[in-house]
Amino acid sequence: VLWLLEQVGDVLWTRAVKVLKNENTVDQFNAWSPYVERCARVCVDYTGPGVGFGDMLEKKFTACRNTGAQFGGEKVELCTFSRPFKCDIFPKLRSAFDATKLRVPFDVDCREDLHEMQQVVSNGSFNYEAPRTAQGHSDRCTALALARRAAASGAGYVPPPRVIVGAR
Repeated sequence: VLWLLEQVGDVLWTRAVKVLKNENTVDQFNAWSPYVERCARVCVDYTGPGVGFGDMLEKKFTACRNTGAQFGGEKVELCTFSRPFKCDIFPKLRSAFDATKLRVPFDVDCREDLHEMQQVVSNGSFNYEAPRTAQGHSDRCTALALARRAAASGAGYVPPPRVIVGAR
């Protein structure tokens, strides 16, 4: 799932949500590269199937591995979904919703996907998990959390002039 945010004032507005199903890595890369080119910052899931996609982005764009800190001067951040990383991005996503600083489309699939991600407490520590379903594994929620992380650097998606358009 590719989720594009644009910051207008202090609010992040969704500009596009693109979902590809059963596409190979090369086709995903070809479909999403034009969007990545227009973004000032991009965060990518760099675990499991996302490793090959991330490697391709790294070859085309300036990239870094996530270190827990925000971006340096790199365009793409390759994010490994460890427990500490998830405990960083998902509470920040929730805070953006709570502060009404984030706008998402009125779309049943998006909303249901966002509700699937749950905070789970085990032995005194917490983590974030979502069930695997036919619709995915909270892929839209994860994409939105990554987009919010990228947007936190103050840079976002630059929409093409007057173009109407009819991301793991």
